Amino acid sequence: MPDHGDEDLTAAAYAVGGHSSRKTQPMPCSAVDEFCFFCEFEGNPKAVGSDTDLYGNLVDLATHLGSLHREAAHIANHLYEIYGSSIQMHIENQPEWTRESIIRHITNSGQFKTVFDTGVTHMFTNLIAKQNADLCDISTGMVIEDNRRAFCDTVKTFVGWRASLAKTGGNR
Repeated sequence: MPDHGDEDLTAAAYAVGGHSSRKTQPMPCSAVDEFCFFCEFEGNPKAVGSDTDLYGNLVDLATHLGSLHREAAHIANHLYEIYGSSIQMHIENQPEWTRESIIRHITNSGQFKTVFDTGVTHMFTNLIAKQNADLCDISTGMVIEDNRRAFCDTVKTFVGWRASLAKTGGNR
């Protein structure tokens, strides 16, 4: 592999966070010193009218949007807006819940598995599209064997991923 010094020449196949940042550092909320509403407040069915009802409403929304296979950034935008307009004012010190924190939680906590699964599906479809763009030599029109092999391996792995989701009903 060529040495490009300090320059990093790789990028994600799909930006789960909905932005074009070069690299993301997936990690659980506990690894970051940033407020996460879902981590700080747990649902409590006996606490009618309290912050935990608000928690339950947000969990229901995230679960519903996840079941519709919406992208993590789309879900985070909805949660961010609702938290800021309806929930933040009820919490002591009114901490900001950033989109980055929301995305981190809904993709890495395990609480919203369909959001993670949808992200993986988007990664595969984007990777397949990028590999497809490089399958043929422009000057000869011939298939580039190494690229074809990588493309076929990715498609095979994606088909296996989808089959495993179908077999388990999306429950890993």
